[in-house]
Amino acid sequence: MCDFLEIRGKKIHYKVEGSGEIVLLLHGYLESMEIFDDFASDLAKHLSVLMIDIPGHGKSECIGTIHSMNLMADIIKEALEQLNIDQCSIIGHSMGGYIALSFLDKYPEKVNKLCLLHSTPFADDDEKKQNRNREIGLIRQEKKELIYNINIPKAYANSNLDKFESNIKLGKKIAKNTSNQGIIALLEGMKMRRDYTNLLQGNASKSMLILGKKDNYIPFDLAFERLGTMDNLHILELNESGHMGFLEEKTETLLGIINFFKQ
Repeated sequence: MCDFLEIRGKKIHYKVEGSGEIVLLLHGYLESMEIFDDFASDLAKHLSVLMIDIPGHGKSECIGTIHSMNLMADIIKEALEQLNIDQCSIIGHSMGGYIALSFLDKYPEKVNKLCLLHSTPFADDDEKKQNRNREIGLIRQEKKELIYNINIPKAYANSNLDKFESNIKLGKKIAKNTSNQGIIALLEGMKMRRDYTNLLQGNASKSMLILGKKDNYIPFDLAFERLGTMDNLHILELNESGHMGFLEEKTETLLGIINFFKQ
């Protein structure tokens, strides 16, 4: 079932399918919940899946000029309240993981379990902030295609580019249709987020981290070095995935998540 909520005078697009324990899927930067369609349908055979287009992406309207991760967490909270959902587990892909961590920080009583899907608790370093500023500049120059024509293929393992050509085309289409205001608002928001490593450590027994060994955005060795020693953190390593394991190694990702949530 797809529908819209009205939050702070803006339309927020969502979809629900399946039954049972509620899992919220949060997509990444330049994505929409459409990117999860096949994966969500399979997950919904085991759980109740709620997907939301993050404000400024997909069919959801912008809330403001800066979409901080804290603001996005507040919007998620208001959406859950309108849907009469007191608690849920969250799977956050890339930027969606940043929002999920902010939500956990602000509303821990509302989170059952957390899965960071190709995401980390780290704040942006200076290099990443510079890259986000560069992308903001390109958007303002009406050169969005220079961003998505590079970023979308880069999200896949180099060895998977031919195999997932149709998915890459869909990703580019979604990014092309994303509003300039929405992209800039979330780039500004990601720049200013804080480090949530300690929060993840404190919630490790109820958290899962999924990493791709061929991820061009999150170097596997570096992420594992910094997070792999966390006591009780569930880690799933995907040998043939880049940043899109729910597509690149769908079966392995699906089974890992289901097993984690059913524990």
